[in-house]
Amino acid sequence: MNKLITRNRLLFVMSVAVYVVALLAFVFWDYNHRKNDILQNIDSKLYNSAAALKYILPDDFHDRAIDDQAISIREDRYIANKLTRLIKETGFKYTYTIVKKKGGLFFIAGDLIIDSETKRGTFYYYPYEDADDSFFKAFDRDTPTYNTVSDKWGDVRTVMIPEKTPGGLTFLACADYDMTYVKGLLQKNLLRSIVTALSFLLLTIPILVLYTKSYYEYMHDLRKSREKYKELANSLPQVVFEMDNDGLITFVNRNAFEFFQFTQHDFDNGIRAFQMFIAEDRDSAM
Repeated sequence: MNKLITRNRLLFVMSVAVYVVALLAFVFWDYNHRKNDILQNIDSKLYNSAAALKYILPDDFHDRAIDDQAISIREDRYIANKLTRLIKETGFKYTYTIVKKKGGLFFIAGDLIIDSETKRGTFYYYPYEDADDSFFKAFDRDTPTYNTVSDKWGDVRTVMIPEKTPGGLTFLACADYDMTYVKGLLQKNLLRSIVTALSFLLLTIPILVLYTKSYYEYMHDLRKSREKYKELANSLPQVVFEMDNDGLITFVNRNAFEFFQFTQHDFDNGIRAFQMFIAEDRDSAM
């Protein structure tokens, strides 16, 4: 019976452990599922905004922008104002284009205004010195690159679309989305997933309490039944004994001690059924 109790407890603990692991897996899956949905939605909007830049800018703009004075201040300001209106309508943080020249990256068109008091006042041909490696790699790809970067501009989700000018120059059309709000949203989603999992866990407490109570009541009744069985067996004039699947004696009544001339100590040390009937084995067991 002790083996039965141990086995049942082990199965119970394993069942609870599997349930807890399943809840943790649900939290992980739910968080990542919602995160992917949010990022896919943002990426779709980022792509549409960045892809629109080649239609907003003059076709030959990047072919003409060969140095920091090639584009007139008037045209530069006009483009910056158009892109500023674009980000206000789309809700993005920045929209801009980048070229690679002499191993470095430079902003060419963008909505960024450095200082409205200066003649230029924009980021035209401004070096992007702390650019993430993904910007350099994006020039060698034929498909858009998405990345979440942290730099002096903040924590942003960026799309980089490689585009070709009529003159064959490659530039990146980019759009940034401020991830501050998204991080807060993801934290709320994670908290919601955890609360949901805890709710399911709390709902199981009444079941666990009922099961535990029923189990201990069952074991109590089983012990009482076992005691009554032993009393009945000891009152019988016949020899009564039990053995397990391995042939090891697990119980004998009082008459069995007298009949086989074994002591309780002998049975406690372990006696198999065949040893009770074969004299040579009985002697060896003694």
